[in-house]
Amino acid sequence: EPSSPNLPGKPSSRAAYAGNSETRSGVAVNRMLMTSSCWPCGARAFAVARLASNPEERRSFAKDLRQMLATAEEAKSKGVAARPETKVQLELSRSFVIAQEYFKRREAAGAGGPDEVVAPAEIEALFKQPGSEADFNAFLEDYRKNGPNKGAPVTGEQRTELRRHWGRVMVGRNKGVAGGIDRERKTQLMVMLQQATLFARAYAQEMKARFRPTADEMDAYIVAHTDVRFPQHLP
Repeated sequence: EPSSPNLPGKPSSRAAYAGNSETRSGVAVNRMLMTSSCWPCGARAFAVARLASNPEERRSFAKDLRQMLATAEEAKSKGVAARPETKVQLELSRSFVIAQEYFKRREAAGAGGPDEVVAPAEIEALFKQPGSEADFNAFLEDYRKNGPNKGAPVTGEQRTELRRHWGRVMVGRNKGVAGGIDRERKTQLMVMLQQATLFARAYAQEMKARFRPTADEMDAYIVAHTDVRFPQHLP
């Protein structure tokens, strides 16, 4: 299984859902939709300072980055990008990067609060646009399967909160695109890195499952190695 790159400030996955819990990537909201920051500014600043002052850290970072990008390309070649759930996660990761940059710039310009950056009325207007409800429902289903609910139904309270956060991100993305943020090289690189992380983790989980021995294979191994003494009671 490819190792998880030690990328400073990189969002942990439940492809993006569960904050610090480890699981397949993707999406889709990692702490993403639950906070206004995917890569916390403090953690990112600390990571950059650490890389700047430590040559060994820079070499390790470059190695991990190359490995992750290579794994992501392998995943794409195997058709991971064509899967419906992956498409949902990839689009959400792109939307979040653009929205995050837009939010950051508005805050730096003196925005008085979240509602000044994205008003509740703008979120409601978004959901009236054709396709928005369908996109949200696709995200919600991915969240149900891959998020902290672990397959359990999303409650009404969760749905309301997720709808607000998802709508806020999408409005922020649209404003960022209107302002040209998506065409900036820095943003494009951030999107590439975020999506490569999703590909690499999804592929790593797939490979892990593929090479896990079956019960029959383990029984056959034990029979073939009768000279090995196994404990009566395994923990």
